[in-house]
Amino acid sequence: MTIALRRAGYNSPGVTDFNVARSYLNIVKTEVETASKWRFLYLTTSITTVADQPGYDLASDVLMPFQFWDTSNGRVLEVRNPEDIADLDPDEDQDGDATIVSITGRDTTTGYWEVRLHPIPSSASDTIKYRYRAFITEFTSAMDATDMAPKYPAWLQNALLWGTCAMIKEEKENATATVEWEKYTASINFGSGLNKEQSVPASISMGRADRASSFRFDMEIVPD
Repeated sequence: MTIALRRAGYNSPGVTDFNVARSYLNIVKTEVETASKWRFLYLTTSITTVADQPGYDLASDVLMPFQFWDTSNGRVLEVRNPEDIADLDPDEDQDGDATIVSITGRDTTTGYWEVRLHPIPSSASDTIKYRYRAFITEFTSAMDATDMAPKYPAWLQNALLWGTCAMIKEEKENATATVEWEKYTASINFGSGLNKEQSVPASISMGRADRASSFRFDMEIVPD
């Protein structure tokens, strides 16, 4: 944040200046995290079943869950709509080993994602793993001196700098904010390119020497 403030003209920023910059940083970080399906935000964790309990909260940093599998019983769970479970079990009394999971919404107290398992687990301590896209918790004043490396790859940290500086400049109606946004866009585009390389196997290109120019088949007629 110090660099962002200095680029915006604050050579001796005070506490209030840092608070404003941090607020903008948290806005920009949300924009960055949703700008692409970043592989570094793909995480895996698990829930443990409780007998006769159908509903479970997911981890606090889940942006979107997308795959569930039962390691205790060796099966992948099918992700279905909540309406499908209601159609299958309107009395909500079927139990056994879960084969279906539905994302039902948000916990009204914690705000965490909630899921429902079907059938209702009849045994405790089964492990249901799930893979999800995560988001990073907001920055606080206690984190001002924290290294960003464990949270963001080095090639994406610049986007946070440029975006934060741009928003500070916009507040001050500084016309050079557009320069910062251009740098922000360039960082996002560069990161998206690297992200695609991490997500898709490299293609194999055949050179001219690898191409067959002709084929010949010799057939021998064998008499009866």
